[in-house]
Amino acid sequence: SVCTPVLNEAFFIKIWLENVSTWTDEIIITDGGSNDKTVEIIKDFKAKNPNLLVDLKISPQSGSPYSTDWQENKVRNDLLDRCSGNYIVIQDSDEVITRNDLIKSVIILESAEKSLGHMTFIPYWGDLHTIRLNTPTDPAWFGSQIARIFRRNHWKFGNQSHHCTLSHYKEGRSLRAFTEHTVNTGALLHHLHYGFGKAGLKTRDNRRGDLGSQYSDDWEGNTIEPIFDSKDTVTQIRTAPYSGPYPDILKEYL
Repeated sequence: SVCTPVLNEAFFIKIWLENVSTWTDEIIITDGGSNDKTVEIIKDFKAKNPNLLVDLKISPQSGSPYSTDWQENKVRNDLLDRCSGNYIVIQDSDEVITRNDLIKSVIILESAEKSLGHMTFIPYWGDLHTIRLNTPTDPAWFGSQIARIFRRNHWKFGNQSHHCTLSHYKEGRSLRAFTEHTVNTGALLHHLHYGFGKAGLKTRDNRRGDLGSQYSDDWEGNTIEPIFDSKDTVTQIRTAPYSGPYPDILKEYL
């Protein structure tokens, strides 16, 4: 099974649906109240693919977008409860995983006798030829290990209502508290959200405003970009050229 919450994802949802349909037969989606064509695109895809189970739930959110008002943990745990596959992939609708990497992940989980697999984060930045690098104060970008696939009934989301994290279903401990149940699968998680410049930024998305700034070069030749975070302090965004590998589904956009 693959599951995702969506909100105003018309720009990415076609790519996402086409991608996941190559390696799953059960797609579980909760829409948080999109006012673009997201729901229309999903319903059209469902009608054209009767052999796939596409479970679309409309659950309009209220309050401030991308905040504790949305009770993200309840939304995500409901998605998990609706999945029936032996393995569940939790994937944002602006992410791509290849069929080969998905198969490899399952094989590694089985052979290692682990219940959760991490994938390597490939965060495109501005275009598909650039990736965002980690910095000492912001180490969650290129090369980060992201939990994306696990055995059903082994993991659930914790009590955080925003940026919720996985906890072991039986032991109740956070994913960050132990590693004995996890393994790095070597799969690549291609994150597209910032890979199409301003075109990919969503309405009601108050998380990023930094793609419109002017770029400059640092002393190593990498690109840096000054932005202001919520505390009005300057953050350095560092990027580097990227030449692949790319999933086939992205090659037409290169």
